Amino acid sequence: MCKRKTLLRSGFLLFLTMLLPTAVAADELQELAEKSKELIRIFSGQLQSEYAKAAQENNPENAMRVCTITAPEKAVEISKHGWSIRRISLNPINKNNTPDQFEEKILKDFEKKKSAGWSIVQLSYVKMTEIANQSEFRYLKAIAAEELCLACHGSTVPENIALKLDKLYPDHQAGDFKSGDIHGAYVVEKKETKNYISEPARSDEQYTLPEYRE
Repeated sequence: MCKRKTLLRSGFLLFLTMLLPTAVAADELQELAEKSKELIRIFSGQLQSEYAKAAQENNPENAMRVCTITAPEKAVEISKHGWSIRRISLNPINKNNTPDQFEEKILKDFEKKKSAGWSIVQLSYVKMTEIANQSEFRYLKAIAAEELCLACHGSTVPENIALKLDKLYPDHQAGDFKSGDIHGAYVVEKKETKNYISEPARSDEQYTLPEYRE
């Protein structure tokens, strides 16, 4: 297993070396991507644990509280040392989960790739932006809609849930999701005073990050 992982990592680094300008260190970019994946695993694991409790209790209202209360709290707990994590959707219930223009473009691209046969687990994207000596790394990873999500985000929402959503988020876009749809994406960001791109024109450098399997 260790040998296989080393080979996969070597192949990934070789791909990045071919893909990126020599000014960008491929190993540093992978390190940022791996840290992003680690934060997503921690964040999603914490939420899945809470969702599982709600499912065992057959309580959609508790599941809704995971999204409205627990998720923002956990995101704040995880976001430290320049890192931050959040969730976005093209049809957000909470306006705080609205994507910016760049993120909206990537989410729509994820939809196109899924329609073309890509698996949701393959859908990720990275962007590195540098202005002067300030860098911003952003990693997006698609989220699949699961059955428990449909209590709030599906085509048929129970009346008690619908009333609570309307009260909490009067202008919400609950969506019409089905299990297995792209529900949105995790967004992990790292902002720091550091240059990864040594070229003078570094106002908007962005690259596609290939997905690879451990």
